[in-house]
Amino acid sequence: GARLSPLDPRRQAQARHGRRRRRQLYLADSFAGIPMPRTARAKAIDTTAEWEGPYRYIVGLEAAKSTLRRYGMLDERVTFVEGYFNETLGDMPAEALALIHVDADAYDSVHDALVGAYDRLSPGGHVVIDDWHLPGVRAAVHDFRAARYATGAAPPLLPVPVDHVTSCAPQWGTPQALTIHRLSVAWWTKG
Repeated sequence: GARLSPLDPRRQAQARHGRRRRRQLYLADSFAGIPMPRTARAKAIDTTAEWEGPYRYIVGLEAAKSTLRRYGMLDERVTFVEGYFNETLGDMPAEALALIHVDADAYDSVHDALVGAYDRLSPGGHVVIDDWHLPGVRAAVHDFRAARYATGAAPPLLPVPVDHVTSCAPQWGTPQALTIHRLSVAWWTKG
């Protein structure tokens, strides 16, 4: 399923004709910022350990709810899964997922999200990984896929065209300046 804005003509037509699918949204986040690297692999490769203050991206649960409410998307279909992925995703009530969108910036977080959610992804479901320009993110995805598909062919890992998605990162020391990374999102479809 695609996220549709409240004013999207497809959403309006679906609502008029009663064909709107009632999907559940599981929003998993620590709501406490990016955790420090935990594993030896993360400590060796992850640059997020050097990030301080606002660069740890601490956004509370109430701010997340406020954003969903502002877009008319906060309702009974939204389940918040609060905590670090390695501690919470194993107990997440979802049985089948259509989409896993990981925007976690750090090796351990990305790897933990994939380990905790991928087995629930339906065949034909999509995995979208933000922050592909970060070395810890790329390493986590490659490590996960190498372990998962060690005996078979992995589905192709594809870039999202730059004209579809851009990612901005604050320049260190000058939060007003933004850098746009040309390849910031990658994805694949589960076979």
